[in-house]
Amino acid sequence: MGRGVIAVDTTSQPLPGGGHPFAYLPQAELAPLHDADVERMVRSYDPAQEMVVVLLKAQLRMSTYRVQPVPRL
Repeated sequence: MGRGVIAVDTTSQPLPGGGHPFAYLPQAELAPLHDADVERMVRSYDPAQEMVVVLLKAQLRMSTYRVQPVPRL
């Protein structure tokens, strides 16, 4: 599916204690978010070692993270 984000809806928890629903959104579907940080991170992350996660929050807020595994010591 190419570049994209894992979107987590932190406003919903269908089963108590069961976590939050999430989905993969390909880059082509991100334009409606109108978020320059999301677009920048998706363009620049290394898919072999990283992923971009978007947390959808209450009051139409979002937090975006570019994550990668921590090297073993």
